[in-house]
Formats: sequence, structure tokens, C-alpha cells
Amino acid sequence: MKYFCLCFIVLIASVSFAKTPAPKVWSGYLMDKMCSKRMVKNHEKTVKHTKTCLTEEGCAASGFGLMTDKKFIPFDAKGNELAANYLKTTQRSSDFQIEVTGAMKKNRIAVTDLKEKN
Repeated sequence: MKYFCLCFIVLIASVSFAKTPAPKVWSGYLMDKMCSKRMVKNHEKTVKHTKTCLTEEGCAASGFGLMTDKKFIPFDAKGNELAANYLKTTQRSSDFQIEVTGAMKKNRIAVTDLKEKN
């Protein structure tokens, strides 16, 4: 019984001290998932992608993510919310260069901050 209690305590302690991924900063372009497939590896189209398209119902509903030089990385639910709020307030109509802070979790960025990059 003592051995079981000791194992249980060690297990609980290891779970509570488990390392969470360190925050990282990524730069790229805000993109919706629906349009990402036709924009990958086409920088010119990525830069010209418009606010009108990003906010269309189908595009916005597909979710948002970060378009880098070679791939699209989707956001988690909080990231989608932050991206939608950003699109409501920005004056830009295209060239949505952003900087995203968060951690990679299950091939998605768990976004803690999203800001416009100049």
C-alpha cells in the first residue's frame, strides 16, 4: 500500500510539473484556411489577398491561420477569435502581415497574441 501511495504521489507531481511549450513568435500573413491551398508558395497572391475575402462567410468559417513562405499553419479557437477581431478593427484592405505569439499544439498555433506587422 505504501508503494502504491508513493507511486501515485510521484505521478501527480510529474503531471503537475509537466513542461508546457514555450511561447514562440511567428511572422507571416493572415490567411483563411479555405484560400490557403491555392495561395501556398505564391507570395504575390498572398500579399494581395483581401479583407473582403477574409471576412466572407465561407472563408471566415473555415478558420484562420498563418501563411509562411512554404506552408499554412492553422490557429486554435482563440486564434480564430483574435483574427476575426483584428479584421473588424484594421484599416488595411490587403497585405495582412502579422506577428503571432503562441505555442505549437497538435499542428496548430495556440495563439496568445496577434498583432499587425509594419
